[in-house]
Amino acid sequence: MNVLIVGKPFYNYQEKIAKEFKRKGYDVSFFSEIQKNHLAIRRLLGAKAEKRAADKQQNDFLKNCGRNQYDVILVLVGRYLSRNFLKQLKKNNPSSRLVLYLWDDIARVENFEEVYDLYDKIYSFDIKDCEENSNFEFLPLFYSREYRLRTNNKQYDIYGSFSEHSDRKRIAKSIYKQGKHLGLNCKFIFFPGRYKYIKDYFQNKKVAEKTDNNIEFVYKPISDKQNISNVLKSRALLDIQYESQNGLTMRSIESVGAGVKLITTNENIKRYDFYNPVNCFIINRDHPYVDQAFLTTPYEELPEQIRKKYSIESWVSVIIGEKNIKYLK
Repeated sequence: MNVLIVGKPFYNYQEKIAKEFKRKGYDVSFFSEIQKNHLAIRRLLGAKAEKRAADKQQNDFLKNCGRNQYDVILVLVGRYLSRNFLKQLKKNNPSSRLVLYLWDDIARVENFEEVYDLYDKIYSFDIKDCEENSNFEFLPLFYSREYRLRTNNKQYDIYGSFSEHSDRKRIAKSIYKQGKHLGLNCKFIFFPGRYKYIKDYFQNKKVAEKTDNNIEFVYKPISDKQNISNVLKSRALLDIQYESQNGLTMRSIESVGAGVKLITTNENIKRYDFYNPVNCFIINRDHPYVDQAFLTTPYEELPEQIRKKYSIESWVSVIIGEKNIKYLK
């Protein structure tokens, strides 16, 4: 059985998905829908040049891939894929199952209305999108196998690793300031994007902000290995989703696998079967605060059958149609 994963590389999540398919006996290929330097192309030459580069990359792939080569084609968001590309890919693989997984809400997937009807199955992590689209199936994100490791060596009271957008920095700084006042050890790492990092934190020499105690701004995202280590060494994770986003972030699901507490801005967490107010604390975006009692109360272990639901193994089993899992209360 052959699987093609199509998408824009996003940290190394596509690699983890590919590994899980391989564990199930599938041969896996990956196609990046857009060039690695597409942001530089957009900044230097404009959005039209970026689209031309994506179209060329997709057309070159179609010329080189064989017919009836794939049993499953899994598209991860696919916001840069053209309708012509998907139609030809289906034509070349008429017996394959074309599956879309959305880890963004559809309001942020620019090409969705143009291409959604071409998919055989659509899964989404966003509760609201699933409720408003009868052809969607709800499927939360996953935690990978490494998060099952446990350690009693807790170094951080609250930890978070973020790409910098919207109001994340303001909220994290507020939580950090309160935590410091309470004697908590908080560590937050921000990746502003390389262009913004060079502009704001290098050219303008904002050294004080770049190295402010345990709020760190980095030129490139920290490694997956280091992030997992930080998560496992933490008592609680801080999660700040896009304000328009209803689905739970990867960080929220990773807290389930790691068995650590979660501080989140996403009220939808109350709808999930793993929600426990002892383990999950919801903060107001406008007036975030740290609840010291929440942090000092021991974590309550989840039933194993609930914890397993959110693993990458279960996620892949749903994608290939082996399982049908309910996640909400």
